[in-house]
Parts: sequence; C-alpha cells; structure tokens
Amino acid sequence: MLSPDDAELVAREDRIQALAELLDPDRLRERLATAASPVWGALGAVRVDYLRYKQGTSLVAGLVADTEAGERRAYAVAGAAPLADKLAKPLARPVRPGDFAPRLGDDLLLVAPLGLDRALRPGRQVMRAPGDVVPGAVLAVVLRYKPARRLVARLDGRQGPLAVAKVHAAGEMAPAAAAARSWSGLGVDLPPVFPSPGPHVAVVGYLEGQQPADGTDPAVLGCVGEVLAKVHAAPPFPEAPETDRSRSAVAAVRAIEAVLPEAQPLAAKAAQAAEEQLVQSAGQPTLSVVHGDLSVDQVLWRPRGVALLDLDRARVDRPAADAASWFAGEAVARRCDPGADPSTVLGPMLQSYAAVDGRALEVALRPLAALALLQRATEPFRLRDPVAGWAEQVRLLVEGAAVQAGVR
Repeated sequence: MLSPDDAELVAREDRIQALAELLDPDRLRERLATAASPVWGALGAVRVDYLRYKQGTSLVAGLVADTEAGERRAYAVAGAAPLADKLAKPLARPVRPGDFAPRLGDDLLLVAPLGLDRALRPGRQVMRAPGDVVPGAVLAVVLRYKPARRLVARLDGRQGPLAVAKVHAAGEMAPAAAAARSWSGLGVDLPPVFPSPGPHVAVVGYLEGQQPADGTDPAVLGCVGEVLAKVHAAPPFPEAPETDRSRSAVAAVRAIEAVLPEAQPLAAKAAQAAEEQLVQSAGQPTLSVVHGDLSVDQVLWRPRGVALLDLDRARVDRPAADAASWFAGEAVARRCDPGADPSTVLGPMLQSYAAVDGRALEVALRPLAALALLQRATEPFRLRDPVAGWAEQVRLLVEGAAVQAGVR
C-alpha cells in the first residue's frame, strides 16, 4: 500500500509506469521474491533504504532483503519508455553463482542483484573475494549501497572487522587517501589507509569506537570543534576539488521540485539569497580543505576524543561549511529546529574551534546552513525514514533554509 505522500507523487508522474510498483512495499516484495526465487530462498522483509528520482525519467532504489542466508542486496529501476533498451542490458550479462537472474517487466521495472551493477563492477571482487582486497578478510558485509553510485562494505576476518572498502562509480574516485595523508600528521584520529586493489576502490582500516547518539550533545560538539580547527589549519592538497556551490544549489532545488513542487519557489528564493550573501562576503575567511559531509554519523568516540570517518568529500571550501553540514544533519534527524540559529545550536563547537584556531567558525554560517539544508531537504524521501510523512519533513527543511537565508 502506498503512503499518502507516495500516492501524490505517483499521481503527478505520468511517464514512469512502474513508479507505484516500486514505492509500494508489498508489491515490491512480490516482484523481488519472483525474481530471486529459488536462488535466494524464502524472502522475509524487503525494504528500500535509498531512492534516486529523476522526474519523468527513472526511479532507482537500493533494496535490502532478509533471506534464509542472511541479508542480501539488490537494486530496482522503474524507467520511462526511452530507457527500455538501457534497462534490458543487465539481462544479457552473465549471472554469477549466488545471484539471481535479473527480471524486466513489461512495465519497465527492472529488478537485479547487486552483483550486476555494472557501474560498481569492482564491488564484485570486494564482495566475493574480500581476502584479495585485505589479507585475512573472509567476509564482506554491505554497510551502504547506492545503485550505480557507491558501495561501502565492512571486511571481516575470523576475529572481527579488519577494514572498510568503498567502491565509487567511474569518474567519482574520492580524495580520501590524500586527505588522510594531509591530516593524520596533525594529530587527527583517522582510519589508516590501506593499499587500493584498483581504480575506484578505497580501503581504510576499521576503527573501534562508539558513534555518538546525539549531535547536539555539548561534549560531542566541543571535541568536534577542536578536530575541525586542526583540519582547517592544514594546507590544501592538489587532489582536493573546489566547491561548485552554484551547481549544487541548482541540483538541490531541482530535486526538491521533483518530489514536492509546491516547495520549489521558496527553495529557489532561499538558494538565491544565500548565494548572494556568500558573494558579498567573498574572501572572508580564507578557504580551507573541509571534510565536506560532516555529521554525527561521520565521527566515533575513541580514547583520544573523536575520530573522523569518511573523507570522500573532502574539498576546498569555507571553514563554516563543515559546521553548516553538521547543523543540517541534526535538523534532518529532528534533533534541532531547521530554523534555529546555528550559532546557538553549535555553540560548544564554535567555542572550542576558536580556542584552538583563533578564528570564528560562524562567519557565513547562516547562508551556508541554508544551502546545506536545501541539499539535504529530499533525504526524508530518499532514505525512506520514516516512509510515511516525508513531504512534511521536506517542507520543514525548505522553510528552515528560507529562515537561514533571511527570506522567511
């Protein structure tokens, strides 16, 4: 059964025939069970943990299925008519042992196993032969899968976790190793970088630690501020790309328009106002290499304080971009109001940062927070958590961005 918000989206979309099939949990489970039988055995629960929607073109989903052999991963694509030939291509690919043969319905809904994701071809080696990637590894456990974009897997040995492998689609190799080399000498706690088994695969050591439960906890914020001060003081390295903020803002507004058209005008107004404010404050402060995707999910409590994880989006940007990203993550998690003053929410972070670095991290924080909120505004839809009521959460994040940009 479709949620009310999904039903509204289906009613607006007239080119993707199987959209309702992919968004309806019961119908989707039936399609996957039919495709995967008998290879995967009896299926239990099936859930969608990632969606990528291009209005009038396609809806791509990452699927997690409970099977008799444990958790298995697959992907599904509901496409418009012009994609028919592209959707049929996986049907001609060889199917490896343990994978099921892909199915393409007359309604252009493709269901296929992770192993047939051609854009993430190196992931096959990671999943099937983890010992070839990290000596001693005997099992690969998927932590995150974004079809045709990214695969993250934990590599376990007989005594426990050894490493984390990240497979990126062609052309999207991240500067994580360069960032680790640059920052590790500054006393920042980071996972060790392992030799890469090939292009588009990054491997880092597995860090033991505890993930903080609340990114508004003053103790967490204080420790993160100290780490950021060290990171931002490091000189830029050649592999760090420069931020293309205008491109990101345009993409965010388009994504919002696709899932919630009535929010587009306010989103566009907020993006324009935020960009204008950043232009007016150009050069203040000096640009730094930033984490680029900082949130409470990217840090661990460790004996020495907090460790930074996932450096894949390290880039040259304003230092406050990391604080803005953290604030937006807390707003999406509903631990703070998206319209609240970020300087108040992140107070301990800003104070500890200034104590180490001597600079004010809050410079341009509000317009950066506006753009960070817009970039995350579709996450309630994409991540399906919760499945019901995502439209209201999208709307609240857009309204919060408008407040941060000063247009609401």
